[in-house]
Amino acid sequence: MYERTLNQAIGSVHTLALNRCGWTDEQLTSFASMLCLCTLLESLSFGRNVFSDAGVVALAAAMSHNDVLPRLQSLALGRNTFGGIGLQAIGKALGTGLSGLKKLWLDNCAFTSVDVASFIEQLASA
Repeated sequence: MYERTLNQAIGSVHTLALNRCGWTDEQLTSFASMLCLCTLLESLSFGRNVFSDAGVVALAAAMSHNDVLPRLQSLALGRNTFGGIGLQAIGKALGTGLSGLKKLWLDNCAFTSVDVASFIEQLASA
C-alpha cells in the first residue's frame, strides 16, 4: 500500500527542489534509482548539497535513458563538489536522455576551465 501511494505521489510531481539537504553521493545514487517514477518531472534542483562525481555519474546514468524524464526542462546542480568526471557524465546524458533540457545550472562546482572546454566540445559533437 505504501509503495503504491509513493509511486502515485512521486509520479505526479512536476518540480522537485532538493536544495540544501546535505545529500551525499550515496543519497543521490539512491534517488537516481527512483527517477523512472518521475515521468511528469519538469524541474529538478539539487543546489548546495555535498555530493561529488560519483553521485552525479549515477544521476546522469539514470537520466541517460530516453524514457526516464521525458519532460525535464530544467536541471540545477550548482554549488556542489563534483568536478570534470561528473560534468562529462552530464554531457553524455544531454546527448541521449536529456535532449529536451532547456536550462542547466552548474555554478560554483569543482570543475576546471579545461573540464568546461571538454564539456562544450562534447555537446558540440552530440
